[in-house]
Amino acid sequence: MAEQTTYRCDTGSITVEPMKITIKHAPGTYHAGKEKEIRIKAISAVEMKKPGKLVAGYISFIFSGGKEATGKWTVDAAKNENTMMVRKKYYADFLKCKALIDQYIEEAQTSPTVSTPSDADELMKWVALKDSGAITEEEYEVKKREILGTK
Repeated sequence: MAEQTTYRCDTGSITVEPMKITIKHAPGTYHAGKEKEIRIKAISAVEMKKPGKLVAGYISFIFSGGKEATGKWTVDAAKNENTMMVRKKYYADFLKCKALIDQYIEEAQTSPTVSTPSDADELMKWVALKDSGAITEEEYEVKKREILGTK
């Protein structure tokens, strides 16, 4: 099972895994219980704002196709589903959260991409083998069910 770390605060939690993050907004917040997954490879930036004496800070995720907060006020950030509001007592934990996500982003950008054939590509390969006579129709049907996960 993949390693995961969860960071919690009053407004919800962020679970960080090597391949994705999951944002869970607490009930009673602007996004009231909403849960969202973001792939690590999709994240282009992680923005943090330190909490002030009267105003919460936040951690926000920026990625292609995401809804970024517009405006310059913290309340604008609170409306963004890709943002978790953070009070002062949780700020140090969420700095660790950001550091871990930044590490996973860097690893994802530097690791080689391994291409795996799609189910359609795999089926086409087996169709060609069947059509050439290298395998029987029965062997093809067995492999087709295996690829498609049917019985």
